[in-house]
Amino acid sequence: MEVLGFVDDDSTNQETLEDGLPALGPLELLLVVLSPVMAVVALLIRPDGPGPVLLRQKRVGENGRIFTMYKFRTMVPDADASKA
Repeated sequence: MEVLGFVDDDSTNQETLEDGLPALGPLELLLVVLSPVMAVVALLIRPDGPGPVLLRQKRVGENGRIFTMYKFRTMVPDADASKA
């Protein structure tokens, strides 16, 4: 069983590009399409006040699995600490 193999072919860059495009999944394509919108949102949030543009939170998912969620800041910094 070969784990790592090398292919020596004389394909052009255009052929490689055409072969690689179908491998781009719908989520990756959506990220590429929405990235300019996300950049504009980040630029609009930044002058609003000090603190990061993105908020990072630990959440509990399916079967109790903890994951990190990123979202744009929509409240004041340290809002989690002040609500207790």
